[in-house]
Amino acid sequence: MKSGRAGSEGQLGYNRFAMRYFWLAGLLACLSLSFAQEVKTEPQKQETVAESVASEPPYYSLKQLKQWIEHEKKRAKERVEALEKQGVVLDPKQRHKWEEGPEYLEALWDYLYVRAYPNDSVDWLAYLRAAEQRDLMAGAFFPASGPTWEFIGPRNTAPPYRTFFGTAAVSGRVNAVAYDPVNENVYYIGAPQGGVWKTTDGGATWQPLTDHWQFLQVACIAIHPTNPNILYVGTGDFQGWMRPFSQGVMRSTDGGQTWQSLGATQFGNRCVSDILIDPENPNIITVCTGWGPYRGVAGNLWRSTDGGNTWTQVSSVSAIWSDLAISARNPTTGVRYYYAVGHGNPGRLLRSSDRGQTWTTLAPPFSAQYQSSL
Repeated sequence: MKSGRAGSEGQLGYNRFAMRYFWLAGLLACLSLSFAQEVKTEPQKQETVAESVASEPPYYSLKQLKQWIEHEKKRAKERVEALEKQGVVLDPKQRHKWEEGPEYLEALWDYLYVRAYPNDSVDWLAYLRAAEQRDLMAGAFFPASGPTWEFIGPRNTAPPYRTFFGTAAVSGRVNAVAYDPVNENVYYIGAPQGGVWKTTDGGATWQPLTDHWQFLQVACIAIHPTNPNILYVGTGDFQGWMRPFSQGVMRSTDGGQTWQSLGATQFGNRCVSDILIDPENPNIITVCTGWGPYRGVAGNLWRSTDGGNTWTQVSSVSAIWSDLAISARNPTTGVRYYYAVGHGNPGRLLRSSDRGQTWTTLAPPFSAQYQSSL
């Protein structure tokens, strides 16, 4: 059964290894600094932990991912043994943390294995087809009458340890937050696998709004500047790992009670990573897309002049577009600049002076080697 409540609270298991995956490089970089502080060795002979880690684990292949995990675990143990031979005393917790650095990726491997079997990789497009078939059987999931399902727990489970998890209570990642421009007690959050939630009492209580959606991955939320009942939600977990499940832009005109899917076919199942509503003309909406059912899928910039009913591609180059921004209005000319950034090879930085209709490429203020992560 698909449930926003279960999605938000039950997503903890997935979020644990998803968050760990993205923190791997940072963690291991910190460990390398710890090594440097505790052990004085020849710089040319010291191999940092960060150098031994691939920029991205090969999660597209179960076989290669398993080999990657075992290889990294072996090298981590070898480094710890080398330190101990040099007389460094490690307490058990510290030793385990350094020795088992990539261990948690085994949870990711298990997650992929049950979805890929008997193949070496997951057919994400099959998931999209399965969702369409499931929706044809909506009556079985959401019967008009009779018994229904309700999430009863567990709630606020204690994390096994503070590293990676933090202190209780743990809610999992939140990808998006948007505030009502009129009522300060009303705002919305979007979760990677929990859909959209709304509070009307400043966060004391929350109500899920999207249990009936085809997928519950949310990347961004935008609210109409003068009519707070109109919401636009970009779908797909662009910030995390569960990127395949996107259904375009979801629009509500009644504060999240009902929803309409917009642009899904044109966007091609790519994540909608950001949404920009023009302050002077809210019918002009610009969105950026990137990541799709498979890794490294570039997206585009799209523009609507009728509140999202129709869309036109306005970018001349493709990238994994990640963010949109708008400048203050020039008091003399009335011009607002739109900005769009995207990563890839090379990274992209674009600017528009006509409310997103046309775009000009700008040169990023740093060297090319750092542009791929824009």
